[in-house]
Amino acid sequence: MKKRILTTFLAGIFSLSLSIPAGYGNYNAEIYDNAQTFLTEEYSQKNEIRIYYDQQDENLPETITKVVADKATFDKAFESFPQEVDFDKKVVILYFYRDIYWGRSCRIKYMKEQDGKLEISVNQKTEGCFFRKDGTPPKKRCLAIVMDKTEIDTVDFIINY
Repeated sequence: MKKRILTTFLAGIFSLSLSIPAGYGNYNAEIYDNAQTFLTEEYSQKNEIRIYYDQQDENLPETITKVVADKATFDKAFESFPQEVDFDKKVVILYFYRDIYWGRSCRIKYMKEQDGKLEISVNQKTEGCFFRKDGTPPKKRCLAIVMDKTEIDTVDFIINY
């Protein structure tokens, strides 16, 4: 009986370990969805992206990624933030992009680093039916990821719908 309970317990731990996204925990990363609500108006305006394809300013980028690695830059960017950030140990990565699924929350799928480049894959969580009709008019959305400092030169995001 004890052997059966132990085997079931170990099998449960093994299957749980398979469901944890690879690389996510290595960076002690936390994602803050809809982080544009924490930004100053001035910083948000300085980081404009192209929302509509027929937009007047065709030179606007489709996405913007920023790495905030010091308190001075952080204070210029944010009016408020849900946690204190120790910039001796942490960085904040901001990702501005065009989104048409405002009702969906975001979570990190995986993070992997290679040759000074960090790739972050984010899932937009859907509830219920796979074919939900939850599209919205496009708007600028910002994700903030607080993570351990690492030697990265560039950050690439992949948004999975």
